[in-house]
Amino acid sequence: VGKLNVTFITPLDQEDIHSLASAIDDIVDYIDATVERLMLYKVGKPTEDFAQLARILHRAVEETQKAVGQLGVFKKNQNTMKQCWIEINRLENEGDSTSRAAIAKLFSEGCDAVEVIKWKEIYEHVETAIDKCEDVANILEQIVLKHA
Repeated sequence: VGKLNVTFITPLDQEDIHSLASAIDDIVDYIDATVERLMLYKVGKPTEDFAQLARILHRAVEETQKAVGQLGVFKKNQNTMKQCWIEINRLENEGDSTSRAAIAKLFSEGCDAVEVIKWKEIYEHVETAIDKCEDVANILEQIVLKHA
């Protein structure tokens, strides 16, 4: 970002670029934190609920990547970006409901208390990573609206 101030002349505001880069970094941070917890907690075989959340996150990251990739030509491809935002929002809602159901299942199935704590934290980290994809989509939408 420091080099950005003196090196590049961009069609986007430096603040927008910084916000976007920070939001993308947040996605990576939460994915990394999830992996660290999986290893640290030695949870063994992933649950089906975790696998479902991971699939949702994977799709959200793919849509986020697609939307960011359109940024250079957003004036020509606003509809493509809009479809990405809509899909990311849908995936974020799906992630919310899947995470809530997975956590409720942990408590209702009478699992070991330590396992409940481990998986609850892991589920919440995956769900937060999905939320961060929506944050990127919101920033992209603001950039497009500002420069439309």
